[in-house]
Amino acid sequence: EEEANAVTGATANSVLCLQYWCRDIATGLPVDCSILVSKNTGRYRIQSTSLSALCLVAGELTRRLKAWFKKELEDGGGDGEALVVSCSDEIPFQDYFAVIDQHFALREQLVEANTALNDRAHQLRVIEKRMLVRFKDRNPS
Repeated sequence: EEEANAVTGATANSVLCLQYWCRDIATGLPVDCSILVSKNTGRYRIQSTSLSALCLVAGELTRRLKAWFKKELEDGGGDGEALVVSCSDEIPFQDYFAVIDQHFALREQLVEANTALNDRAHQLRVIEKRMLVRFKDRNPS
């Protein structure tokens, strides 16, 4: 525990960092996402180098906070302030659209490859039938 305190310092109680098993396509490094909690203002800050990592963590954190605030409101507790979820920076939609375009292009390539495979399999079955007919004609039983 003392070693952990020496490494994390005073921010250990207000920071949660998650590291995903997947890796960033561009850098090959593991993707991470951090949640920073401000005790004074009651704000959460989620940051990452990957938009997909942000999406997963932000969605889960929002769901849990909404459930907690709803329970507090039903129990009559809390200070009566509503939960506000906002984004202070511009969302990098160009990166997001680039990933969607890449995914769509890969799906088109997959459909084309499956079509080509289906055509080749059909050709193989036709050739096998012809070979079988020729073989039976040469060797009648």
